[in-house]
Order: sequence, then C-alpha cells, then structure tokens
Amino acid sequence: MGRYWEPLMGIARSVRVSYLEEDAARRLITDPWDGFRLQYTEESIQRLLLATGRQPMLLQLACSAVIREVNNRMAREGYEVHPTARSEEVERALDRLLVEGETWYFDAVWDWLTEEQRVVLISLAQAYQPGSEGWTLWREVPGITEDAVRALEEREVLEVDDGRCRFRVELLRRWLARRFSTHPSPR
Repeated sequence: MGRYWEPLMGIARSVRVSYLEEDAARRLITDPWDGFRLQYTEESIQRLLLATGRQPMLLQLACSAVIREVNNRMAREGYEVHPTARSEEVERALDRLLVEGETWYFDAVWDWLTEEQRVVLISLAQAYQPGSEGWTLWREVPGITEDAVRALEEREVLEVDDGRCRFRVELLRRWLARRFSTHPSPR
C-alpha cells in the first residue's frame, strides 16, 4: 500500500484545526444534538469554557463527564425532565478527567513538546497563584526563556500578554500541577 498512497499524500492539503470560538463552544455544551435536555448554569458554562480553553475534543470529553455526573445524581435523587448541571458536578467531572483514564489527551500534548517547553510548563504550573485568573508573570519564574514562551504561544499552549502568560487550557495546568507536584523532572 505504501507506493499506492505516496502520490496521494503529495496532493494532501494541511488544514489548521484550532480552538472553537466562544459561541460555537457554548452551542457544543448546551445543544450538542436535537432534543438535548441538560441545562447548564452560566457559571457551569464559564467553568467548562475556561477549563478546556474551548478545545473541541477536550470540551466533548468534559461534557460527557458532566452528563455522567448528572446521571449519577439523578440515579440517587430521582429523574428530572430538564436537569441542570450544578457547578459542583462540573468540578467533579473536570477532576475525573485528570485521574480516570482521560489523561491520554494530556499525554499526547506532552509528547508533542520539546524538553525545554516541558520544563517551562512545569515551572509555570507550579508558580500558579489562585485568584490570578491564571496569569503568571513569566519573567519572574526561574529558568523560563522568552524563546520557549514564544514557541508555546505559537503552539497555542500558552496565551501571552504584556509579560504575563497563562495556560490556554486550564486543565493542562491542573494536570501538570498534579503530575509534577512532588517530582519536578519532566521525564
């Protein structure tokens, strides 16, 4: 099959796939198919948007985890015709993504990075201060180079603004903080 596919690969076109616009991400959360009955509070929607960075696949994984949480609650408390996802269910669902086998997404991102970029992300994850809306003054974190930050911004892993940066996908920061909380080595 190798020789058969080679000419076809020469005419293949590269298509950039990126994060969803906010309106599209909201539709994916609140109206993924006709007849979808689960409702979300605005706080729950915002939490999902921030945690996933509006990355389509991760957003779908998170929403599936939320649906499981709501179904578990209804199994305990009784069926609701139009259930609403509570913020605590969203948080539990996001936490479960980090520990129950859905970490392959984060492993794939990790494998895609250079050693220098890994060190930068670990340092930034460990330097995170709650209440900072995710922004870190990266020049104050030892061992971080401007080139690495720029490369991570180009790869859409970080957002950079005026000497500050934050993770594009908050769940990636949480995964790194959890994974490297006691072992700072990126290996």
